[in-house]
Amino acid sequence: NDLDGQIPESIGNLTHLEIFDVGYNALRGPIPESIGNLTHLERFDVSGNTLSGQIPESVGNLTHLEYFNVYRNA
Repeated sequence: NDLDGQIPESIGNLTHLEIFDVGYNALRGPIPESIGNLTHLERFDVSGNTLSGQIPESVGNLTHLEYFNVYRNA
């Protein structure tokens, strides 16, 4: 892929999303707080981008999360 830009806050509206894998693209900026709304999420991979900032506390809401990868970001 060649995705560019920020992960939009509206990602939190995809409440039944199970896999979010956008590794090795050109995403930048923070991981939005709304990520905590993805209560069915099992896999989250944003490795190899230029994301910055803290991991949102709302990640604690992701009770089905089995894989979380933020390797190689800013």
